[in-house]
Amino acid sequence: MAKENPFFIAGKQEQNIKPLKATEVKDIARALYNKIDATFQKVCNTSFGETLTKLPELQIQKKKSPTEAKRERRAMYRNYKQKVEDEWEKTSLLRQLF
Repeated sequence: MAKENPFFIAGKQEQNIKPLKATEVKDIARALYNKIDATFQKVCNTSFGETLTKLPELQIQKKKSPTEAKRERRAMYRNYKQKVEDEWEKTSLLRQLF
């Protein structure tokens, strides 16, 4: 007789299911993902994980490479510096008067 899946027991009273360790949970999740991803790639020609990042309600983001993160950080610094310089330029006359 096949072992019943504790996640899909219909119409039965709850059984005592002992909690799993974090590493076991990660291993199970990784195995499920790998199984789903292989099938998903055959059907859709794209990774399941990449498709999940495109769903805004999941709030999953693709991790940026160190180079991309560095470029983004530098762009933010440049924008901030430009805003500060523009503000100083607008108020330079006031500073000279006092």
